[in-house]
Amino acid sequence: MSTRQVSPDIGIITALPVECFAVLAVLNDLEESPDPGNDNGSTYYLGTVPSRDADRPHRIVLCLLTEDGGVAAAHGCANLVRTWGVRQIVMCGIACGVPNPAEPERHVRLGDVLVAEDGVVPYNHVRVERDGEQLRRPASRPSVELRNAARRLRLGEEAGERPWDRWLDVSHRPGLGHYARPPASTDVLFDDETHEWVPHPPLSQSRHLPGRPKVHYGLIGSGGKLIRTSVERNRLARKYRLIGFDMEGDGVSDAAYLQGVDWFMVRGVSDYGSRKDDAWHRYAALAAAAYTRTLLGQLNPLRAQALAEQADPIRQIGPSRSAPSRDALVAALLEIRTIRERAGRDRIVATLPDFLRHQIPRGASAYQDVCGVVDALARHAGGLDLLLDALRVVEGDSLPVRRVAHMLIDR
Repeated sequence: MSTRQVSPDIGIITALPVECFAVLAVLNDLEESPDPGNDNGSTYYLGTVPSRDADRPHRIVLCLLTEDGGVAAAHGCANLVRTWGVRQIVMCGIACGVPNPAEPERHVRLGDVLVAEDGVVPYNHVRVERDGEQLRRPASRPSVELRNAARRLRLGEEAGERPWDRWLDVSHRPGLGHYARPPASTDVLFDDETHEWVPHPPLSQSRHLPGRPKVHYGLIGSGGKLIRTSVERNRLARKYRLIGFDMEGDGVSDAAYLQGVDWFMVRGVSDYGSRKDDAWHRYAALAAAAYTRTLLGQLNPLRAQALAEQADPIRQIGPSRSAPSRDALVAALLEIRTIRERAGRDRIVATLPDFLRHQIPRGASAYQDVCGVVDALARHAGGLDLLLDALRVVEGDSLPVRRVAHMLIDR
């Protein structure tokens, strides 16, 4: 079936033409995008990638932003959801890596792949206090499905399976000759503080395979600041335990959260944040695209009908609708950013009437805490309605709050 005849279920965002071209190189069934019907400033391409079911590939819409940066990425993410109805967003492209010669196991080199398994840190979104800068809020968590997919790839890699590597051999693809891996001699590391060249640890110590990218999993710092010195790179990396930096991740995570969709991010390392040049840009972009294709291959196909229902939750509401299960309600509540923070849950509980508040058992983890709140309030007539009122007071009328509201209507 042509991708024109079905809606895409996954959106991939790229900020630069070289990133977009790299993703196009790993997509199947490429088609020119039809006019989406509005002028939202982005360029789109349609294609497919395999899923876990060989007969049902994922339908992909690829977005090339008008410019780089968090604002443009947030705009592009929102438009992917509104225009195409996708439920998963993946940011794919290049980034600054954090080398760590002192800890070879964590050492990042040019051409490596960074997977934001633990999410992003919006390091510019801070409050300045007497004892220094503190993050104002955490970013929304990345897709659970894609995190689990990444963990399956990690498991396979322990057995020597690296299916993304085959997409990096461009010797049989003349059109990708300029995306070949640059010579190892061009991967040099400079310390701006000591003004000295820094040797990389031996490959055996850093567990790099010759001529192939190592995949790193962790936190990526994201903000509008373009890192140009090793001093600033290392300061932020030590503070937040980062594996790399980009400029779009915080915009994507915020927009995905507000639109009520899942997000993930994969980056190829094109530089170290100092003494920049473009030598590794194309290979790094292709490495990120190759890993992204492999990652999506670990997902089960998304059902078009389920996606249509999720995209328009109001259509599901009706007098015959059954009450939401406790697990479904807890899962929906945990999608709310305020709920995931202990301080946020405290504020919500404090908003409840005294006679209810004192009957709620508090748990050590967010999941246990939310289960205690739901179980306690469900025992009282109107208790869950009071919870919804408290959510609207503390969180506002965000899309995840509206989804909880829809679950509770006509229960």
